[in-house]
Amino acid sequence: MAEGRVRMAKKSPPSQSLTSDVSGWKNKLGDVLATDSQYGESENLRPVLRDASGEEARTFPVSSLSVDGTRTRRSILDEEPFEPEPREPPLSKEELTKAIQLQAHNVTKSFQRRQELDEPVAPPSHPNGAIKHVAPFDESKIHKLEEKMAKQFNDKVSAPMTKIVAARTVEQGKAKVSEFCRANELFDKGDYLASLAEYQVAAGFAHIGAYVAVNRGNAFKALKYEAEAATCYQQALDELPLTEPATRVLHAFVLCNLGSIREDEGRMQQALQNYSAALAINPQCHVASRNRANLHLRNAEKLRVAGVPGAAPPQHEIAFDLFGRALDVDWQLPHVVRAEGVPVRLETRIVRGNEVYHFSVNLTHTGDEYRHL
Repeated sequence: MAEGRVRMAKKSPPSQSLTSDVSGWKNKLGDVLATDSQYGESENLRPVLRDASGEEARTFPVSSLSVDGTRTRRSILDEEPFEPEPREPPLSKEELTKAIQLQAHNVTKSFQRRQELDEPVAPPSHPNGAIKHVAPFDESKIHKLEEKMAKQFNDKVSAPMTKIVAARTVEQGKAKVSEFCRANELFDKGDYLASLAEYQVAAGFAHIGAYVAVNRGNAFKALKYEAEAATCYQQALDELPLTEPATRVLHAFVLCNLGSIREDEGRMQQALQNYSAALAINPQCHVASRNRANLHLRNAEKLRVAGVPGAAPPQHEIAFDLFGRALDVDWQLPHVVRAEGVPVRLETRIVRGNEVYHFSVNLTHTGDEYRHL
């Protein structure tokens, strides 16, 4: 039947108005909404669906047909407009000037009234009853600080006015001790083979040949090459004759190192002879005193183990005397010798359990400026 109605609507004459068709469908839709059991009688007009058992299954609310939304919109539309309160017209220039003058007059009268009643003009919380004026901020300290910081900044970034000290490499190159210093650094790092290669190159400079030989012997000693170390020490002794006082002192230091090699080889009698010769030449050779004292202590232990305990006390007495002689020496004071103007400093190193003498070069200036050291 619905299909027949649709066909009739399509076959209607063109002269029929569209409004009448819409109003006709609108009436039909109203009848369906009023009588169809698919929609419930709830206030919000939510459509009600029923399943096969007849139970209601509510769907989402239809917000466009909600009665609550309709009431809200109607309440907004039905509000009566209100009139804003009328604003007073602004004061004219003459009226504003009179108001300010009146206020100033009232304030002046109030202060006069307080003075007549002996009341303080300032708030009663002030101890003196008078207004305390704040002193102006002193900016002199800030200016002084700014000047000080500017001076420090200029001292750091400005061009130096004095002579620039050359780099270490330039100093060592002029003094012909670059390889010697590099070998000493490798020795202190424990790279004895690399230090031996540098010492071999540095040995070509005659003015430091004896000192290079001593340090080279220390490197061989660290590598347990006793014969090579003894040869290096003997070479240094040949280059340091006993005729001059300066070389005589150095001769004693090299004899001390040679005694330590003899001790490593197990030749105790020769070690004692070298230590004694070093002390005879230079009584201030404190390393020879300590090494010889330790040697006597080891001899005392060997005698005790060998079953001769009576021979140990004399060895202890000799060691005690030698340790006392070492304490009397100011060994902490630097000992510097010169190799054609180059200052060479005497130091000590611990190599394989005993102490030996070692030489180093630490230049601080170039040219003739370091000759006064």
